[in-house]
Amino acid sequence: YRREVLSYAARPGDSLPRLERPVRLWQGLADTWTAPALADQLAAALPTATLRTFEGLSHYSTLRAALPEIFAGLE
Repeated sequence: YRREVLSYAARPGDSLPRLERPVRLWQGLADTWTAPALADQLAAALPTATLRTFEGLSHYSTLRAALPEIFAGLE
C-alpha cells in the first residue's frame, strides 16, 4: 500500500502546478496513515502550498493540534 501511494504521489499530474489558490497542509511526522513524504511531494507540486509539520504527532493528533490554526484562518 505504501509503495503504491508513494508512486501515485510522485506523479502529481499537470493540473497541480496550475493551482493559484493558497493551499495549507498540516502533517504529523509520526503519521502512519498518510506518510510525511506524501505531504512533502504534494507541497512541492503545489506552487502556493505551505506545509506545517508536527513532530511526534500522528494523523488525528495532528488534526487536533492544528484545529485552532485552521479555524483562525476562517475568521
